Amino acid sequence: AMVEAMKAKDKDRKDSLSMLLSALKNAEIDKRSPLTEDEANAVIKKELKQTKETMDTAPADRTDIIEEARKRMEVYQEFAPADLTVDQIIAVCREGAEVVLSDESREKILASRQVVNELVEERKVVYGITTGFGKFSDVVISQDECKLLQKNLIITHAVGAGDPFKEDIARGILLLRVNSLSNGFSGICLETVETMIAMLNKGVTPFIPEKGSLGASGDLAPLSHMVLPMIGLGMAWYKGELLPGAEAMERAGIPVIELSAKEGLALNNGTQAMTSVGAHALHDAITLLKTADIAAALSFEAQNGVVDALDARVHQVRPHAGQMATARNLLKLLEGSKNASRQGEIRVQDAYSLRCCPQIHGASKD
Repeated sequence: AMVEAMKAKDKDRKDSLSMLLSALKNAEIDKRSPLTEDEANAVIKKELKQTKETMDTAPADRTDIIEEARKRMEVYQEFAPADLTVDQIIAVCREGAEVVLSDESREKILASRQVVNELVEERKVVYGITTGFGKFSDVVISQDECKLLQKNLIITHAVGAGDPFKEDIARGILLLRVNSLSNGFSGICLETVETMIAMLNKGVTPFIPEKGSLGASGDLAPLSHMVLPMIGLGMAWYKGELLPGAEAMERAGIPVIELSAKEGLALNNGTQAMTSVGAHALHDAITLLKTADIAAALSFEAQNGVVDALDARVHQVRPHAGQMATARNLLKLLEGSKNASRQGEIRVQDAYSLRCCPQIHGASKD
């Protein structure tokens, strides 16, 4: 099914992906019953991991292996469960990758919104929908005041301070909130999610002050600042220029919206600010660790480093995962080197700065 999906991918992506998922869900393994959806998703996750490992370990000159693995990754990623990866976050926030809402997410959002609409129409008492917030949870809000309540919730919580988040972090906040809302549990309007996606794709980035989060209780202030341009308030960047929110939206051709019942609560209750900061920091840390290994390998090359210090047997004595991984990585980078040396050829041993790279880099990785 994977091979057929790959063949059909360029002609009809949707059909090829449907073929793959259908095959996984209906497949019989060892004469067992067909796979459940969870089992099928587990297979997809496993294949994603193995395919990524193939891409990472394939020799640079084996472009055929790398290209096939890349195609497999693209097909599987379309069907992976709703897990937004760090690499995908970076692709959107720093590289401008396009964001598209799936048909499944669209249906879930519409269904959950219908529930909210019915609660409002039936005038049922539900926290945050037909009542006030916090201390005012016992105050019933009329239908006429529902929209004003949601707008006021955002305005009163947009009280952040300090320098603004960098644009990539702010875009991450927006993207992660879209990801959360697309699960269809928040009662948000489809139009609102589509507005957020349009902001990501057209480059409208909210001005979000760094300080003001309530931690585990929620990034209420940062997320409220995220919403302001959507309702024609606040500030936002567009094409390198910081503008009033309404002007930024107008220049990008994105209509501002009016929040309906439950929407303010759905937009500013979350931890997407700290998650965006964490995701970017993690990506940059991983990149730094990879760069450090490459720099160390170049240092071995330049100084005729003794590769005996990288022997796996040395590092298995103290089996720290990061240390062993670094030694393996350095040996792989130095494979075929004409400059690296063996013990006794030029010197007995190198300085700590070379021979202890696995211990230092490994501790950082761990």
